[in-house]
Formats: sequence, C-alpha cells, structure tokens
Amino acid sequence: MKAVCLLTLLTISFISSAQPTLKTKNIIIITTDGFRWQEVFTGADSLLINNETFTADTSFSKQMYWDDSPENRRKKLMPFFWNVIARKG
Repeated sequence: MKAVCLLTLLTISFISSAQPTLKTKNIIIITTDGFRWQEVFTGADSLLINNETFTADTSFSKQMYWDDSPENRRKKLMPFFWNVIARKG
C-alpha cells in the first residue's frame, strides 16, 4: 500500500514538473453588476438620464452620453466595446 502511494506521488510530481511554465502573470476580471442589456445595444436610457433621482448632473450626463441615434448613444456609453470588441472580436 505504501509503495502504491509513493509511486502515485512520484508520478504526479514528474507530470507536474514536465508541464511548461506559463507566461500569464495576471488575470483581470471585469464584472458589470446591474448593467442592463438594453444599455449595451441602445445606449443611455432617456428615462434614467433625465431623472434627477437617478442622475445627479443630468446636463453633464446628456452631454457625455446622449445622442438621438441609438448607435451613437451606445458608442458614447461603451466606446471600447463598440469600437474595438465589436469590430475585431
């Protein structure tokens, strides 16, 4: 029984030492808790951006994120997603 355990441990140690060393040092995980799918595809919601209960500075938010076109609104809200990920994958 001891020989089987020893043989198993040696096999595992040889297998793990034979694996190539990975170059990945960091993994970044980005979550979007509470992010609505509607905002991904149509941009800022007019009901939220014009409501002072949800938006402290409505004029600044409109300047930054509002446009009449849903395509432009979504690019303003998520520029990296629509200019890089959507085009290049």
